[in-house]
Amino acid sequence: GELPEPDEAFRTVSLIDLIRFFTNPSKYLLNKRLGLFLDDESALLEDAECFELEGLESYLIQQDLVETALGGASPGDRQALFRASGRLPHGTPGEFTFTQLSRGVALFAAQTAPFLGAERLEPLDVRLGIGDFHLTGTVELLFGDRHLRYRYASIKPKDHLGAWIPHLVLNCLAEPGYPRESLLIGLEKGAFHPVQYGAVEESREILSRLLDLYWRGLVKPLRFFAASAFDYLQTLQVKQKTREQALDAARLTWKGNDHKRGEIEDPYLDLCFRSVDPLDADFEAIAREVFEPLLRCMREVSDDA
Repeated sequence: GELPEPDEAFRTVSLIDLIRFFTNPSKYLLNKRLGLFLDDESALLEDAECFELEGLESYLIQQDLVETALGGASPGDRQALFRASGRLPHGTPGEFTFTQLSRGVALFAAQTAPFLGAERLEPLDVRLGIGDFHLTGTVELLFGDRHLRYRYASIKPKDHLGAWIPHLVLNCLAEPGYPRESLLIGLEKGAFHPVQYGAVEESREILSRLLDLYWRGLVKPLRFFAASAFDYLQTLQVKQKTREQALDAARLTWKGNDHKRGEIEDPYLDLCFRSVDPLDADFEAIAREVFEPLLRCMREVSDDA
């Protein structure tokens, strides 16, 4: 069944919330409308000495080191702080771990730095009416000729969405002195990988369609799964494969295998879609609605500014 339409207050939505919605519409629906939280956020941290780092903690430290380097400081200055806070093992294991985590960070920061440009603009406040909706928030990391987002990790569909939605807002506002191009920097198979989104003349229409999907997703679980949808449309339009091959690619991403975690393993998606095949015509239509304009606008760029 469907939930009743939400309160009109939901028509005022922040950029952060709109990005969170498209990252996982089912989670957003269950959190915001039903107050249902499936993550075990109450679990206590283990009171144990740190001997090795999990993948997430490694990423967080490396991202911190990138921020430090781009801010003009030496990443090595953070080592003592990480060790004192318990984020690194003590002694020689900690020294070795920090060296391993630092490897590649300096190069990534050096390759990213030229894209920052000389002129950093003030964050842009967003107060934007789109039909019956009101978008609010702030767009940061703005430079003279581009909006920039970066992370020291492989670029995932959720990263594209996190850059694309503010990019649409920038183009819709077309504020004098502010850029209408965006750059997303990450890794592709371990190598430095920047992608660019050019100016979008129909940004208001695209945002309007995204907000309509947002409203639909507040009533019932939306058949949009970022990774599966992205792989479906990339296979179909970028690789120019058949519809059946595109659905096969999406189904692999959805179900996973011995080497790849499937999206269905997400507890919110599992709860909403465990008893059905969600990759139907509605899934295909929504995948096109969300990612087709993005892929049409996106292009890879060389690693010099």
